[in-house]
Formats: sequence, C-alpha cells, structure tokens
Amino acid sequence: MSVLEFAPVSIFPATPFFSEDHLPAEVTVRQAADLLCVSEPYMVQLLDSGHIASQHSDGMRLIALKDVLEYQERKKNLRLGVLAKLVKESQESESY
Repeated sequence: MSVLEFAPVSIFPATPFFSEDHLPAEVTVRQAADLLCVSEPYMVQLLDSGHIASQHSDGMRLIALKDVLEYQERKKNLRLGVLAKLVKESQESESY
C-alpha cells in the first residue's frame, strides 16, 4: 500500500445513534463532534465560524449530516493534497 492509499473504514463510530440501516438527516453537536473526532467545544467553534452550517430547533443546535460529511471530505482532500506535495518535494530533493 502506498503512502496515498487508504484502506476503507467506516466513518461512523460504533455508537447507538447510528445504525447500518438508518442514518439521520440531522445530528446534534455532540454527534457531529464524534463523527469528526473533535471535541464538542471545537465543534461549536466550527459552527460559529461558519465552516459548517447549523440551525437551532427547540433550543437544540442541529447540523445536517451531509454538511458534516462534506466538511470531513474537504478536510481529507486538503490533508491528501499537502501530503502529496510533501512526498513530491521529498522525492525531488532525494531525501526520501
């Protein structure tokens, strides 16, 4: 397996709020934080800064699952781009 290849893994943690046959349209801040493997305060920062959209419903902040997954994909692509650049620079300088 090369540096830029990844084995498939589930993006959903083994928690009771997700099951294989049901994915909610919206998730709570805690659930979104769990999906992204970040703290709840950091998740709130992402929401407050507009990196991920959210809405308030009955005193609870809800996030569209698709928005969380799109953010996760954007971050993954950014990391892969940086990694590819570092590998290329390392190979060109023959320090790899």
